[in-house]
Amino acid sequence: MSRQPGIKSCLMVAFLSTGCTLLATGCSPDTDLSRLTSQKQTSSQEDDLGQAASLIERLDSEPFSQLQSLLIFHLNRWIQEQPRDPEWILAPLVNRLPFSIENHPHLEQLQFHLSDVYYLHETSWLHSIANWVENQDNRKHLDRFSQLQTEGLTDEERSQLLTACRLFDWSVRHIQLKPLKPFPTSGSGENVRDRNIAPSLGIPGPGYTRIPHETLTHGSGDAWQRGRVFIQLARQKHIKVVYLGLRGENQRRTEPWLTAAMIGEQLFLFDNQLGIPLPADGGSRIATLADLKEDPGLLESFSMGDKPYRTSGKDLERVVALVDACHCALSQRMRILEKNLAGENQMVLSETPGRISRQMRNTFGIDRTELLPTSLETFFYKIGSLQKLQEAEQKLQQLSLAQASTPAEQAQLSSELRNTRQELDRHNRERALLFSEVSELVAGRRLFFRGHFGDAELTRGGQGARSAKTLLLGSRLPDDVIIALNSSPDVQKQFGLLPQQNETAEQLKSRVESTMYLLGESKKYATFWISMILMEEGNYEAAINWLEKRTLSIGELGPFYHLARYNLARCYEATGQQEKACEILEQSTSPQAQGDRLLARILASGS
Repeated sequence: MSRQPGIKSCLMVAFLSTGCTLLATGCSPDTDLSRLTSQKQTSSQEDDLGQAASLIERLDSEPFSQLQSLLIFHLNRWIQEQPRDPEWILAPLVNRLPFSIENHPHLEQLQFHLSDVYYLHETSWLHSIANWVENQDNRKHLDRFSQLQTEGLTDEERSQLLTACRLFDWSVRHIQLKPLKPFPTSGSGENVRDRNIAPSLGIPGPGYTRIPHETLTHGSGDAWQRGRVFIQLARQKHIKVVYLGLRGENQRRTEPWLTAAMIGEQLFLFDNQLGIPLPADGGSRIATLADLKEDPGLLESFSMGDKPYRTSGKDLERVVALVDACHCALSQRMRILEKNLAGENQMVLSETPGRISRQMRNTFGIDRTELLPTSLETFFYKIGSLQKLQEAEQKLQQLSLAQASTPAEQAQLSSELRNTRQELDRHNRERALLFSEVSELVAGRRLFFRGHFGDAELTRGGQGARSAKTLLLGSRLPDDVIIALNSSPDVQKQFGLLPQQNETAEQLKSRVESTMYLLGESKKYATFWISMILMEEGNYEAAINWLEKRTLSIGELGPFYHLARYNLARCYEATGQQEKACEILEQSTSPQAQGDRLLARILASGS
């Protein structure tokens, strides 16, 4: 397999640099640590660990840039006094990745970096979500899973399967499915899927454009990104879930197919593209890999009309297990940290691919296990996309200074300027909307992850604290206020949109239009997320009202149109209105339309 010499350097920058913001959030780390190192050095290791645990949750409500260096400082001071883990070894599967990572100090070293901060924050969300989802015993939209046949499983295994179903269902209901991008090709037309060229160049492709932290925040992702969220949710409940992939011909790259929960001696199959657990016996139970191998014709039952299922019986001979483990989960520092966290701060931070590989071989008869390349490609992509963005900004400056003498040159320059500005504007708008560190929208989203839905359920924060619902409601400004921004100086003043020194009228207009866009988008996001809070609370009638009259009323231009329709169907299912649910699912035009129609068939049959 071809090795790319530039990959290692990119990886090391991504993994080891604390001075570069990998995730393009607009945050820059606090480089002045003098005040931190001047703190009392008498603080115990327990104090440092406790401070770090507290800071992780504070990332929800305080600016990331103000806390990241402090968190790294406490973690590094704590781990300096910790012994190395004698049981930790570098996962041999690293050497099977389709790109070269020579030497692995970033995995062995006991030093935390910026990427670890994002990982810890992300994992704390996943841990919180998994806890409250597991305990939803009285929610009608989950009843179907508790009625599944589970013959041959112990009580503990039945409980694990039910939890896996609920966590998978959460990922389907809360992550708008986006089409899976094709593997990019190089300029010469040569396919680059077998090499790690495209991510490091910032070229979008399947699965690697977002880490789970972003997938959760945005509430959208492709099938592979949705699957990664499910895998890591299950990890927090000590349920091993892997991707099953299909090995390409001529030893080409293994591509993910679906996720499989390792429960008992079976691999239970959950299809992230279809948005359903693969059904067996008409939907009365979840299909296992053993079911498909025993009866490959079962795969044909997942076809709908003239659209066949994307995998056939002969593909089952090429099944490979893919372990989702980013560099943080493979590192010795996370293994040590995981062993020392206790009580409410406990999280599963590490993964052991070797143990999974042995179980795959000995229990499930899958001889080959690999690391999911996507887990590491996301970091290549962040570096590459940042470099690409910087190049666009430099190009904009150069073009602005260029002298175009002929009409043709002027037209070309104008076109390049317009395209470059659009690329920068798109990036900045998305970042400003969803990665703003202080907005009520983001704060409400994060409280939702914690399970703090309404004011009555808010158990922390003390007097004056607000819940997810309250914050999201505050993000829904009236339409007339947003529209008035365009023409009312008084309204513009309220939003701080005053003319700046040397600012042209055109520049002020651009700032006003950008603010209007962000406020409008924020309202759309908040509206859908409030609908989902109502659904999670079991208030289905109110959820239906919000979905129908507020979210879906704006049409297909809304960011969650397809997901809102799906959840509307699920609310009708929960209230016993099966015909309405099936009608909506049958009319689905979403990327998971095939799965929606398959679910409609299951509901109609009463399974």
